[in-house]
Amino acid sequence: MKIGDDATRITSLYGTLARTDCPGNYYALTLPTRGGVNAFYVVNEKVFGFGLVNFTVPVCR
Repeated sequence: MKIGDDATRITSLYGTLARTDCPGNYYALTLPTRGGVNAFYVVNEKVFGFGLVNFTVPVCR
């Protein structure tokens, strides 16, 4: 997966993920792991970023 891919690519690889709507026009799909939370950021149904955050940190900024 890479920046600019369709958002459907995320769920085709990782299955159904929790969605968090963020202020503005983007959202995060999150995948919890033992070490933290992987966040896939989507705008206009395209992947525009990735993040790895601690469980206590909000995925939206």
